[in-house]
Amino acid sequence: MQSYHLNDVAGLIRSSSGQTERTEEAVLIHPGNGALRQGSASLLSRVSSGPKFQLNLHQPAGIIVGILILLALGMSLACEPGSGQKNSDGPNPSPEGSRKESKGDPSLSGLPQAHSLRVADGDTLVADISGQEVRIRLHGVDAPELDQKYGLAARKCLKSLLKNSTFYVKTEYEDPYGRSVATLISPSNEDLNAVLVRRGCAWAFLRYSQKYVSAEKVAREQRKGLWAGEDPVPPWTWRRRSPVKTDR
Repeated sequence: MQSYHLNDVAGLIRSSSGQTERTEEAVLIHPGNGALRQGSASLLSRVSSGPKFQLNLHQPAGIIVGILILLALGMSLACEPGSGQKNSDGPNPSPEGSRKESKGDPSLSGLPQAHSLRVADGDTLVADISGQEVRIRLHGVDAPELDQKYGLAARKCLKSLLKNSTFYVKTEYEDPYGRSVATLISPSNEDLNAVLVRRGCAWAFLRYSQKYVSAEKVAREQRKGLWAGEDPVPPWTWRRRSPVKTDR
């Protein structure tokens, strides 16, 4: 077994870095005491290839040097990638930091939010907007009058659509009766005027808008709401026949 003296210690430490990993065995010998400790093969795996070595500790300082050698080799292995140590550099990502914030639809920005107070008929209501009561006439749609067939059902349809919910009001203009002619939009950016027409609760009011023609076509084809009956009378035709003046 080859012997290394204290003069060779520096060279032994240098040989522990930058070498390919090998399996070696080391025995530290102290005169008179025999084998003090048999080192772990993994702990000394960085020692350069060659025969087994023996460190003769002929003086107390040699014990300290031997311990330092083992510590240096242990630290070298512990710092190696894949040694099971987690890299603690940098802060841990916070769950809140990775969570996206939900943002409202940009197209609804600036529109007043409201909730229904009273529904007069299938296309007219009173809504609360910022604490004020505002009369609203739905834009581009025309629902049956209350005194004609399906009139009461149309009012119920609008009530059901707005019940216990808030909506946005996009005012197109103000009519001669002081009402806000508007499109109602849900928080998910759905046109509620279109929903009414698509459910067969109102006609597309072509005199003022062509926007809901396709929605009415769907309701007609599926015979929804007022289209389930035979030859429904448009409300504008009904009003011309009726002696009662309305604010249409």
